[in-house]
Amino acid sequence: MAEDRVTTTVGRGPRLPRGKWAAALAGLLAGALLGAGTVAWRTDTLPLVPRDLCWGTLSEDVAFGMFAKEGHLEARELPLEHIHGNHDRVRGECRITRIEDDERKWEVTAKVRDLDHLYGLDMREWPDEFLSPRMVPLGGEITGMVSPNRAWAALPKGCLSASGSAYPPRVVDLSAGVDWIEREDDETRRAALARTVVHMVNGLLEKYGCPSRYAEPGKLAPLAETRDASPDELCGVEGLRVPAAARPEGTSEYTYHERVTPGSGDGVRACDIGTNPDRPGIRFTTIEDPDLAQIFTTRSFKGGGERLEGDGWGRMGGDLSVYRTGCQTGDVVFVVRELDSLKGDWTRRLLPAYVKAEAKRIGCGDVTVRTPQ
Repeated sequence: MAEDRVTTTVGRGPRLPRGKWAAALAGLLAGALLGAGTVAWRTDTLPLVPRDLCWGTLSEDVAFGMFAKEGHLEARELPLEHIHGNHDRVRGECRITRIEDDERKWEVTAKVRDLDHLYGLDMREWPDEFLSPRMVPLGGEITGMVSPNRAWAALPKGCLSASGSAYPPRVVDLSAGVDWIEREDDETRRAALARTVVHMVNGLLEKYGCPSRYAEPGKLAPLAETRDASPDELCGVEGLRVPAAARPEGTSEYTYHERVTPGSGDGVRACDIGTNPDRPGIRFTTIEDPDLAQIFTTRSFKGGGERLEGDGWGRMGGDLSVYRTGCQTGDVVFVVRELDSLKGDWTRRLLPAYVKAEAKRIGCGDVTVRTPQ
């Protein structure tokens, strides 16, 4: 495995001249520290270390926006395009940590990855984290989303291939902390995460020789709030009802909560439902973006469970059910992800009605699903 490259920057530290002697000395010191496994480089002791973070895609000022502006930052990275094996899609990883009084205060991990469509490797964990209704779209021309501790953005399709076929995008994603433990919403912090991920994408586009660049993200939509779910209009979908087995009469034993991606979704709209407002039991997701939809290709055609038929195709069963159909803009997928146990067969009872309503909402016409009896 290749060694990590470790760089560090501090808040507004002095800049010293770099000559040939200085560069050589820095290289010798770098080799010694990496060989010893040392990760804490500080610019007050090694002022000659390069200050560009994460493969040269990120400036000090942009990186500091994600943190409180005290202390200093440490950045540790795996080389860009570092691939562990045939099934590994991660092309690079960079961890930026804020250090204050010799203590680690907060860390953000950035990854560059090719989302998978051949083996089903990105059907669960990545969507669980990065297609959550806890996130809001970045907006504009950018395919991506952001929350108080997550962000992702896709590289433009034409940068990596001239093919007009749909295929999963290469993305940059940022994560800080456990995805379902939310930091208090701070519009400034979310804006900083959005700005950071876009700057990283633009830096990669330059490295790859692509002429396109994204503009700075605009004003972000407010985060969706958890609300009490209407038993007869789940996720804001008229006629989407809590299954009868999960609606005991004359009791308030089950109070369901929901959270829905704000706005139109801009390519991704998700809805979490559950009895615990912090840990959903089930998630319904509509993915209009035809490239992003490809990460569910494997589940659409094969795998365990029962076959779904109608105006599309898919599979139902286990913790993941997927229905795929064609629309004017390309393939669209409707996904039901069971994250925790809920009383009642939610997927079987709700998937047909969900697909019909969502297909109509996004302009795909009348789409039907036939579930096995």
